[in-house]
Amino acid sequence: MFNHLTNTQKGMLLAFGGYTAFAFSDASVKYVSTLGYSIYQIISVNTALACLLMLVFSPLIGGIKSLKDGKNAKVHAARIVLNTSVNLLVVYCFSIMPLASVYTAIFTLPFIAALISIPLFGEKIGIHRRISIVLGFAGILIAFQPWGVNFNLFEFLLPVGATVLIAMMFLAARFYKDTSPLAIGFYPVLGCCLLVTPLAIADFQSIILEHFPFFLISGVFMSLGIIGVSLAFKSTDSAAITPLLYSEMIWAILFGVLVFGDYPDSWMLIGAGIIILSGLYLVHRERSNP
Repeated sequence: MFNHLTNTQKGMLLAFGGYTAFAFSDASVKYVSTLGYSIYQIISVNTALACLLMLVFSPLIGGIKSLKDGKNAKVHAARIVLNTSVNLLVVYCFSIMPLASVYTAIFTLPFIAALISIPLFGEKIGIHRRISIVLGFAGILIAFQPWGVNFNLFEFLLPVGATVLIAMMFLAARFYKDTSPLAIGFYPVLGCCLLVTPLAIADFQSIILEHFPFFLISGVFMSLGIIGVSLAFKSTDSAAITPLLYSEMIWAILFGVLVFGDYPDSWMLIGAGIIILSGLYLVHRERSNP
């Protein structure tokens, strides 16, 4: 069916499917958090399901044998700690904030990653990167309006802090040497599951039967997102894939309005739009000047 497509087109389809899967997983997590389950239990169940499904689909992303990856043990360990921290922060954000607000902060990821790359990899920031970074952070200020009377510093710092950790986790992947997409995705998720499960057991609540499908949807779509995006990055240039991340905002607004009754205000939409446009500009310049 897809034989007539180029590798770039296949990668873009996989990426779009993967990012869409992440959006569905996030919406399910937010819904489950409204049902009284602890964030530890939500993360524990979701990561366990995601690990299981990644093993099922392992032939597509490296095979079980590729998990024997001792030469990258330190990188895996670092990403396990970062991924656990990200999960705790992001799931908590989803439990108290609208999806669109969390995504708006997370969309600053390319700019934060560019800034962290300066001391970490000695990268230089040219004029185009500077413009996109300034515009991106101007967008988040417009979206959250720290000068407004309703500004909540805590709800501003939480998703921004989570985004910094996400950027560090992605950048840490540069230190991998000859590893598979399965190992890159599996170990951080497995480690997070093992670290959070003891906390979940201490605060465990029996899952009501009609609630279990939402746990299942979240875990299934999380693993599909990991697999889809991993295969996309494996098959084509990242510059063609990264812009598709912003498609998650469409789902965030739809889920927010239709499921949770969250209507983003005009400033949030304007700020998100500026962040998305500056991110697309950054990706375009990176593709033109690799």
